[in-house]
Amino acid sequence: MNRQGGSAWGVRWAAAVAFILALISTIIFNVPVNLATGRWDSKKLPSDWKQTRNRWEFFHGVRSWLLLIGFVLLSLALTLKQ
Repeated sequence: MNRQGGSAWGVRWAAAVAFILALISTIIFNVPVNLATGRWDSKKLPSDWKQTRNRWEFFHGVRSWLLLIGFVLLSLALTLKQ
């Protein structure tokens, strides 16, 4: 395997790891918050609703960055392959 093929292989795996971590963070952090907030009464929010919102927004940001990193790495792997 030539040097560029090896680099592309490593970058593809790094992209896959980023995508998998994004999926895991969604399942572990965002989905439970989504399920909990779906049961809230809009007229009577829990006292800690801002903390819950901030937690969701933080992990949404983490997920977004992981997806962006995965996309950039996958794009880089495609350019290295050529």
